[in-house]
Amino acid sequence: MGLFSSKPKGDADTWHNKGTLYHNQGDTVNAMKCYDRAIEINPNLAVAWHNKGNLYQNQGDTVNAMKCYDRAVEIDPNLAVAWYAKGGLYHNQGDAVNEMKCLDRAVEINPNLAVAWYAKGGLYHNQGDAVNAMKCYDRALEIDPNYADTWYAKGVLYDRLRDEKNAMKCYDRAIEIDPNDADTWYNKGTLYHNQGHAIHAKKCYDRAIEIDPNYAEAWYKKGVLYDNRGDAENAKKCKDKARELGYTEE
Repeated sequence: MGLFSSKPKGDADTWHNKGTLYHNQGDTVNAMKCYDRAIEINPNLAVAWHNKGNLYQNQGDTVNAMKCYDRAVEIDPNLAVAWYAKGGLYHNQGDAVNEMKCLDRAVEINPNLAVAWYAKGGLYHNQGDAVNAMKCYDRALEIDPNYADTWYAKGVLYDRLRDEKNAMKCYDRAIEIDPNDADTWYNKGTLYHNQGHAIHAKKCYDRAIEIDPNYAEAWYKKGVLYDNRGDAENAKKCKDKARELGYTEE
């Protein structure tokens, strides 16, 4: 008899925990089997429905993901992570109204759910509401000061507000926490570029490309730097590489 015999054995929590282990190892097939077994034993195990929904979402199956999240919050209306996950699905569908409702419910249940505050900040940010976006980012960082994505997002917000000094501080903090995020290095390079600090800008673009060799925008901006200093040969090489990677000039 193999691991998945026809008759479920063990308790639901054990199967759920096995599924989580498989999930974390990237073995989605066995993870799904374990979550299904957990639910077969205990159809009211909300966390198993939530994690099953996460599997579906990662596979791009938004319909079944939403069904699982809906079942999770039906069983446990106070499962904050499931409300947050539902908000993520609505975000991907471009439904900002329902996304905000889900995120509001998530932080109402768990005011210390940093990811939900970060997502709320992103939603306000996209709506042009810089004040509330900053409040949400600050709350996320109050909960988790090492949340690199939030430092990056806060830097982007300061960038849009033309506050270059604070934008740089945020990018620096994000890089301190996660030195391998290409977008942060690129944005930092763009700040230096706009300030006329070509040497620092090139170092940042180089680091972004080192992390992600297919970062078309970084290749192009590097080409612009070469152009500005009269190095037509290297400028062409970089811009050609950018176009090869799909970059289109506006």
